[in-house]
Amino acid sequence: MSVQQLSDAIARLGVTIERPVLSNLLNGRRNTVSVAEWLLLAAALQVPPLLLLFPVGRVDVVEPVPDFEVSPLIALHWAETGRLPAHAPTGSDEWPPTPCPVEPAADKDARLIERTRRHRELIGAWQMAEGKAEAVRRHCAGDERDAELARLESEQRVTAGALRDLRDLLRSQELTPPELPTSYSSTALRQALGEDDGEVEPS
Repeated sequence: MSVQQLSDAIARLGVTIERPVLSNLLNGRRNTVSVAEWLLLAAALQVPPLLLLFPVGRVDVVEPVPDFEVSPLIALHWAETGRLPAHAPTGSDEWPPTPCPVEPAADKDARLIERTRRHRELIGAWQMAEGKAEAVRRHCAGDERDAELARLESEQRVTAGALRDLRDLLRSQELTPPELPTSYSSTALRQALGEDDGEVEPS
């Protein structure tokens, strides 16, 4: 992408950055980038922001903190968890290095992104089972219908239990759990979690 094309892409986002500024950024003549500029460039380039910092598959080594060179994958792991991977990268004589330039993040912070993703997966699993159950109610009958509904209800109980435990864990760490769906189809999920406030939006 040329400087002009990048400038045009940024302008479409409602922001103007002068071409000389962009040229200096792209050519390395400017060694600092603000957080706002980083996110704006990622949006204009249609690239995940973290891949601008740690371009996995494009370079062999990055320097997330001064004088600490690692692979982009290791840097990406650190960016998401605040911790270095437990297993040593290939070719490392000592892992983690001594002295280690980064202190590990607290567990609640290190695993927050992972747990948020897990929360989304559990919501999706519940909704998928609910959709299957609705299809069974419409298209099946007799013993087959009853057996499949019982299986799906059991699956949903397990999912709801895991989701409830996860939300309780986040609260115990003084964190706010992600919002639950508010459509009519999710009322049963809220009830299973004991979080039904009686207010839902039409689906």
